[in-house]
Amino acid sequence: MSHGQVSLQFDIDDDGIRSVLRASGDWKNRFAAAECDGRRELARQLQRQVQQRLADVVRVLVFSGDLSAVPDL
Repeated sequence: MSHGQVSLQFDIDDDGIRSVLRASGDWKNRFAAAECDGRRELARQLQRQVQQRLADVVRVLVFSGDLSAVPDL
């Protein structure tokens, strides 16, 4: 998942799944400057976006069985 400000990468292998979250300086600054409720809301927005994107990826994989059918995979 990448929206220019935040990128989430999953590395999947026989040992399990590892995730790496990278954020732009602007997003990091917004997150750091936000009060507790603001940080919580930013995190929830990110969580919703990640969950939706992951659901989309799984749906494509299940129905197509083709890893190349998922953009940016």
